[in-house]
Amino acid sequence: MIKRKGRSAFTLVELLVVISIITILAALLMPALSKTIQIARDTRCVNNSKQLILGINMYAGGYDDYMPYNASMGKQLTSATGYTGLGLLYGDVIIEDARLFWCANESTTWYHREEGSNNKTYGIKGFLKATPQSGVQNNIFYRCCTRTQNGIVYHNNAANKISKLKRPTDGVLMCAASGWTNRMHWSQLHDGRGCSLAFADGRSVFYDYDRFLPPTPTNDIYDDRYRPDYADISLKRMTCLFYGEPEKIKGF
Repeated sequence: MIKRKGRSAFTLVELLVVISIITILAALLMPALSKTIQIARDTRCVNNSKQLILGINMYAGGYDDYMPYNASMGKQLTSATGYTGLGLLYGDVIIEDARLFWCANESTTWYHREEGSNNKTYGIKGFLKATPQSGVQNNIFYRCCTRTQNGIVYHNNAANKISKLKRPTDGVLMCAASGWTNRMHWSQLHDGRGCSLAFADGRSVFYDYDRFLPPTPTNDIYDDRYRPDYADISLKRMTCLFYGEPEKIKGF
């Protein structure tokens, strides 16, 4: 009597069934995995903001309580004379990782634009040159800035000490982009779900647009792009909304 040998391989149908099951499982798991990755990037951005706000406090500790002066619109790292704003933290070796000056959850489709970390001229490469590229701007709004337009000075924060803020929980940093031509838009950070918000007391949180008012979809933060002090005004507004307080914005 001849004994039949057992099968040693899958049939084509069985193989197709296995592949189909794996494909279905992968399709079910991918959204959860993608969400987990986004949350991890959000958390990293919040942690980066915390390091920056602690760096500002350290800088103030060595400069009679003065915050790093920013000669532009609150998100410029270099000027024709060298480092400015948050860039001074790098110049003073308080912050050594230049990547911290950009949002940790940028859209990789758009982060080559101005204000993005991957821009060849005004991104990290320009910032890290032996002689830094003038006019490097990041996508983190910083409160301390002075700007003059038509002879009018808007909200002069340049001489402010960090202890002179209205309260220690005033917003000082937030990751956001202006939305100007050839620059990143707020929706290209954190997939438009929110932003990191850091306070003067060293605390950093994730500002969720589902819970709080988001920027206007057609423009940038609260449609303030043409205000010289728009970064500071936006920070004030977000801080008020975060604490559930009425907006008390001066300078309009």
